[in-house]
Amino acid sequence: MDQDASLKNKLLCPFLSIYRSYHDPKNPNIKKDKEFIQTEKIFLGLFGLGLLETFSFLFNECYSDEHFQEWIIDRKGKATYDQAVLSFTKWYNHTQNQTPDKEPLNALPLNDYLSLEQHRFWKENGYLKVEGVINGQQCDSVVEIICEELNIDLDNKDTWHYNNEKLQGIMFQVFQHDAISAIRNDQSIKAIFSDLYKTSSLIPNADKLGYNPPLKEGINFKGSPLHWDFDMENGPDYYIQGLIYLNDVPENRGAFTLVPGFHHQIEPFLQQYNDVEKAIDFLRKEKKEIAVAGKKGDLILWLEALPHAASPNYSDSPRFVQYISFSKLH
Repeated sequence: MDQDASLKNKLLCPFLSIYRSYHDPKNPNIKKDKEFIQTEKIFLGLFGLGLLETFSFLFNECYSDEHFQEWIIDRKGKATYDQAVLSFTKWYNHTQNQTPDKEPLNALPLNDYLSLEQHRFWKENGYLKVEGVINGQQCDSVVEIICEELNIDLDNKDTWHYNNEKLQGIMFQVFQHDAISAIRNDQSIKAIFSDLYKTSSLIPNADKLGYNPPLKEGINFKGSPLHWDFDMENGPDYYIQGLIYLNDVPENRGAFTLVPGFHHQIEPFLQQYNDVEKAIDFLRKEKKEIAVAGKKGDLILWLEALPHAASPNYSDSPRFVQYISFSKLH
């Protein structure tokens, strides 16, 4: 190993050890503070690693820091790994030395991507559909990955329903492919998130895919009911979740649903309940969610404060999506 590469590896080794200690199968209940959670997001984002694939390796296979390092290089390639080491080290040192008047890391001048009307709609409703962000060929490439991994023949309905260890409900836990990365790193998507976050100092998270087949006799809908994804101990933040429709999704094709505008009332609403499950159960019974239909390549964004869920697919074709989110570098 050459001296430069050795130096880069050593720079990351301390955090690899720290990261493993927080995800030790012998101590699964170790508490993670907000600082570690943020550092974890940046680490996974800069290295392009999915949360679940990383957890699966650490809890089931990993036996040393060196083994963890080898696993990352095997998934991402040595050149990508080396660059990520430098980027993570630069980010970490920057956060340790940052002062209130210091410029955020990698900050660039912002250009308005969204219209005033789109901003008004976002502020009022807490969600937004931006049409035609990704081209059809890119969407088709990711659909092909899902079909290949799940042995799906779109011309044969008998292949649309079967179990796969990477398919959890309707969430397909595959993260590593050039076509997936191309959408994840699309500059138009980043510009939209930057516009809403008011900063360009963002990195994409390695999010999962989604596969929601039509309902079939004897097979129930496998998606989650209306829910939130935020940390219940800390409550909702200004955090934006998103997905790309990889094929046309009318309302009956398992369209994404949410309760619009709920970010304006979530705090007093939660204060009425000492149990979050009771709170979300009340909202499920209220049935105030709406379906957000869309076309192939449309980007759907929503604040994490909005209760949301996929819906059962009553159409004659599966629904395919790629989930999208970003982490702020400061």
